[in-house]
Amino acid sequence: ELSYSIDQNPWFVREGAVIPLAPQDIQNLQYPTNELRLMIVPGKSSCTIEHYEDDGISQAYGSEYALTTVTKRCSGKKTIVEIGARKGSYDGAPSTRAISIVMEGVSGATASLNGAALPASAICTGGGRTVISLGEHPVGEPLRVEIVK
Repeated sequence: ELSYSIDQNPWFVREGAVIPLAPQDIQNLQYPTNELRLMIVPGKSSCTIEHYEDDGISQAYGSEYALTTVTKRCSGKKTIVEIGARKGSYDGAPSTRAISIVMEGVSGATASLNGAALPASAICTGGGRTVISLGEHPVGEPLRVEIVK
C-alpha cells in the first residue's frame, strides 16, 4: 500500500524506460517546438520507443506525422542512447532539434556524442538527476550518445 498527499504526483514507470518529456517552458500541447527531451528511468533494461510528432493543430494526425526511433541499452557503467533520423513529415515540422537527455537518479556522468566527448558545460547535475544537452541537430541525422556513470 502506498500513500501520497494531494500535492504529490506518483509515477509508475518501467525500469530502464525512455520517456519523451514536454519542453520545460511549454504553455500548451499545441505549442510548436523543436525541443526533444528524453528522460531515462534508472535501470539496466533495454528500451525502444517510437516518438510520434504531428502539427498539434489539424485533424491530419493519422496521415501527416513523423516518427523517431529511440533505443537505449546498458553495458556495464555505460548507457547507450541512439536517436534515429526522423521518418515522415507534417506541416510546419522543424528541420532541426534541440535535444537533451535527463538521467534520473544519476548524480554525475560523462558523455560523448557520435564518438566525440561532450564538454563539461553540456552536462548539468543537481536534484538527483543529470541533464545532458546535445545541442541542435538536423532531424535527418542519427545520433549516438554514450553516457558513463
